Amino acid sequence: MMNNPLGTENEEVICPYDIVHIIKRGRMQGHLMKCRRNYKNVPLVECPFNITHRINKPELDWHVQICPDRKSFENFKFTVAPNSRSIPSPVNVMPEIETTENWDDEEDVPTYDPKAYAANAPVLRLCQNAPPLERKFFRKAEHLRLKRLED
Repeated sequence: MMNNPLGTENEEVICPYDIVHIIKRGRMQGHLMKCRRNYKNVPLVECPFNITHRINKPELDWHVQICPDRKSFENFKFTVAPNSRSIPSPVNVMPEIETTENWDDEEDVPTYDPKAYAANAPVLRLCQNAPPLERKFFRKAEHLRLKRLED
């Protein structure tokens, strides 16, 4: 588990919705999701640094300034890893190729029909989503078709 600046995962904390609820810190997020359903009319907002911090809306600005999780967020945001390299800007490696070919201008090109191709090619076809008797006849016909293509 990650280091938690507020204490261990087993430390008990009080639910912001109901002070009678005392929950372990590691289970607080799940509890808040369930408890929020029962207290829909309580106007609490989430801390931008820790989702388990629920605060009254007027106190949010004050909490954001003193939130203990803000420090770890700021460290993460402004820390550059010692072995990291700056990411180079993307370079267009492929040069543009001049061509006069345009596939949109070609006419009388038949569309590809995979069923028609497979019917005349030495490939094994399957009959799916058909009743058993129809599949049986298809397999026999497929066997004969493949023998005919081999000869």
